[in-house]
Amino acid sequence: MRSLIRLNIRGFTRTRNHLSIFTEKKLVLLSDRAIAEDPLRILRAFRYKATLSFEFSEELKEEIFKKRELLKTVSRERILMEMEEILLGEEASQALLMMAELHILDVIFPEMEALRNLQQGENHIRDAFEHSVWVTILALKLAKEGKVIRFFARSQGFISNRMERLISRLR
Repeated sequence: MRSLIRLNIRGFTRTRNHLSIFTEKKLVLLSDRAIAEDPLRILRAFRYKATLSFEFSEELKEEIFKKRELLKTVSRERILMEMEEILLGEEASQALLMMAELHILDVIFPEMEALRNLQQGENHIRDAFEHSVWVTILALKLAKEGKVIRFFARSQGFISNRMERLISRLR
């Protein structure tokens, strides 16, 4: 079986190069066929970035970008499972930013592609795509702090005293 990366101890103790890759926390492509054989490896790489703070080699980034459309062949359930792990990771924001950079989010959520370069007006510094990614990152951060209900209520301008009391009871 071919691998995108190896995380098992045996794989990293064979040679100095593998050991240095592990201590550097860098994902490298071991086979140019690995992603084609299992496109879900793309999302697994982002899961390792989100949960273990791994960086990607330039070769891996290029391969992911080139083969991103293969994610369309993966079942939605498998994609959802990996996305849940990514979003729950400590470094979810970094993973999401790289997924946006490599156009992975466009493949997983095709409706987002139309938001790229869509300007929102003079009060916004980001296009609609970047804005959506950053709002997601902020929402994840606030959810981990238990503040997401208050954030969305305030951002939509409909928080009231009654809602404030409800939120305080939820804490």
